[in-house]
Amino acid sequence: MPQQMITVDAHVDTCWLATKFAENNPEAPTSNLRQGVPDSELRTEWLNESGPNVIVYALYLSDKLQDELTDDKVADHISDQIAWLRDQIYVHFGGFRQFDMEELQDARNGGYHVMLTALEGGRLIHDDLQYLRALHNRAFIRYLTLTHNRNTTWADSATDVKYHGGLTAFGHEVVALCNELGILVDVSHASDLTAHEAIVASRGPVIASHSGCRAVLDHPRNAPDTLIKMLASTGGGIGIPFARRFVGDSVAGFLTHVQHAVGLVGPDHVFIGSDMDGAALFDEFRDVRDWYHIVVDGLAKLKYSDEDIKKIAGENLVRLLIPETGRTHDSPNNDEPLEALTEDWAEDDSEDSEGGDIF
Repeated sequence: MPQQMITVDAHVDTCWLATKFAENNPEAPTSNLRQGVPDSELRTEWLNESGPNVIVYALYLSDKLQDELTDDKVADHISDQIAWLRDQIYVHFGGFRQFDMEELQDARNGGYHVMLTALEGGRLIHDDLQYLRALHNRAFIRYLTLTHNRNTTWADSATDVKYHGGLTAFGHEVVALCNELGILVDVSHASDLTAHEAIVASRGPVIASHSGCRAVLDHPRNAPDTLIKMLASTGGGIGIPFARRFVGDSVAGFLTHVQHAVGLVGPDHVFIGSDMDGAALFDEFRDVRDWYHIVVDGLAKLKYSDEDIKKIAGENLVRLLIPETGRTHDSPNNDEPLEALTEDWAEDDSEDSEGGDIF
């Protein structure tokens, strides 16, 4: 069994669960990871037992709720999620900034887990590039999932009527800004053509943070073989989820998707994006305490080498989150208090100035 391993989960939806609980229970104390968010599959003691060392937490708001709210109110919800996550960081490790490998090793050795952020659904940027820049400056967004279950005004979703035929001209601008800021482009939820055009347009690695393999389970949210190969060609890869809708209702089904992806592109371009707290997971998953057993022990039983297990369980995503070339852009100023994101979206701190599954 590999020792001294950094384990990473590319997609967890606890922020949305926490802020939804707060909205529905305004008189209740603020939830936290130490005591556990109601109905969450994560809490600190469980993470310390056998959870991943690094988690990318998705900032998310359902399309249904976005339909009902003004853009300002939507931005308030995302601001609340950032604030909640920042409160957790005070008792865990990290911040909204870049990390180096030594810091990740120190966190793992100290029993902490590193908390990073992603933005799930391009609709959340309100068709405003300056808002995306401002959001990144405050929360150091590690990747942008271009769509969610519905189309945006600039990109088609895998689970909506195809309207744009892929990415619009503005969609190409979004991809270009992600490249400029060091935000990974994430094509989970995107239509095949949107994903294809994003990969062609991007100057950096592209990922599918939480998608299964369509050749194993035919679902529009899963990636076809050609797309998985294209992702690998960018230096990115695919994160296999635990969600039963995409991988089947068993650990064996999940591992079949991992094996298929590895068979296509090798062990350097496959990682884990569980979708905890965002989807119905296979029955054998109890909570985050099962993460290590499912991933690491599962791969070991399939006779994967220690080196390959380390890659799939964490190193592949670490390579993308912490480029070997070092920082490619300035980190945000984390000492300043969090400001409401609705206050001057165009602010530029850089030199250049619902219920049910989320899936």
